Amino acid sequence: MSDRNLIDQPRPNNRRSNSAGLMLLGTVSTPDGTRALLLQGDDVMRVTVGDTVNALTVTAIGQGEIYLARGAEQTVLHIPG
Repeated sequence: MSDRNLIDQPRPNNRRSNSAGLMLLGTVSTPDGTRALLLQGDDVMRVTVGDTVNALTVTAIGQGEIYLARGAEQTVLHIPG
């Protein structure tokens, strides 16, 4: 099975922006770990748990969701649907 089959795809007609201008495009689970694809402006970023984006730390990645934290504040992004 290729990674392409593991990516949860967003619906193109519903491109809402979320926390800090970030939008979750998809999540991928592989034997090496779980990764998420984030969109900010025109930039697509591949992140994993522990990465920092816009002063937000990726604390967990689930199927179709990513958890970000800044201090005690927690944010959850979902694939637009």
